[in-house]
Amino acid sequence: VGALVYLGGAGARTEEVMAETYSKNPVSGLSVGSEVNFRGVKVGEVREITFVGRVYDRVSEEDAQMILIVIAFNSKMMRAGSASENLEEDLRLRVDQGLRATVTASGITGLSHIELDYPRHSLPSERLSWLPRRITIPPAPSMLESFSEGASHVLSQINSIDIKSVWS
Repeated sequence: VGALVYLGGAGARTEEVMAETYSKNPVSGLSVGSEVNFRGVKVGEVREITFVGRVYDRVSEEDAQMILIVIAFNSKMMRAGSASENLEEDLRLRVDQGLRATVTASGITGLSHIELDYPRHSLPSERLSWLPRRITIPPAPSMLESFSEGASHVLSQINSIDIKSVWS
């Protein structure tokens, strides 16, 4: 009977911890079931994608349009290398230490996943207009966003150069 219960799935179940992140940018290619990776290793999956304004009541008009992503973490995978037995505590500690989430494209397939990591440069925490119900992992800019911001900055500096005075 025990073997049948185990083979039926009871033995394969793992504890899950739910968390959320959000994005101000489109999340094209991300879908329910997409992987959530921590430094390239799958630690969970996306469970829900919706707008912040559909889940939370007291939200600013601007924040209501942000995309809310609910993540289910696999406790066995996230506990690896952690001193804490409580996954929620461990996840909160990691967020306090700078853990950030980035929606990342997976090659040429057009599919996306969420990559969790600690950015090289510390990012300021944003003030949210809603009170999250779960652990919230702040977003980090994607590589494309960072490149775009850098290119815009360089172009604005080029535009500010007085070409006539430099030429003369």
